[in-house]
Amino acid sequence: MPRRFVSLAKLLLLVVLYFLWIAQSIGAAEPQPAAVPSESKPVIMKWLGVAGWEIRTGNTIVLIDPFLTRKDRVRDAEWKTDEEAVLRVVDGADYIFAGHSHADHIADIPFIAKRFGSKVIGSRTTVNIRKPPAWISHS
Repeated sequence: MPRRFVSLAKLLLLVVLYFLWIAQSIGAAEPQPAAVPSESKPVIMKWLGVAGWEIRTGNTIVLIDPFLTRKDRVRDAEWKTDEEAVLRVVDGADYIFAGHSHADHIADIPFIAKRFGSKVIGSRTTVNIRKPPAWISHS
């Protein structure tokens, strides 16, 4: 067989394989019928003030930036969460998301997370506020 014929045959084979691959990809991209949930669960959103939200669906509760302690900050004083104010509004939390680590977004997260065993999701600083300092002994 002449060399030119072999090259054309290889090129033709590559073109056919390419088009078969494209056809398969296009078929795979067609939308599949969505599974119909057996029970529709409503999503309930409650504004907590400032940037805070509570989102409920089924038995899952998600808090976003839950800052509920409204008081003047005393310079050089340790922050204390107003636990009564928080518990008047929040009755559970599975997950807590924090947009960033400013006090008006995360100040109440340690109390809420500890109280309800919530998973905290956010920046490294935000997540570390839930952990005790390394110098505290656990024995």
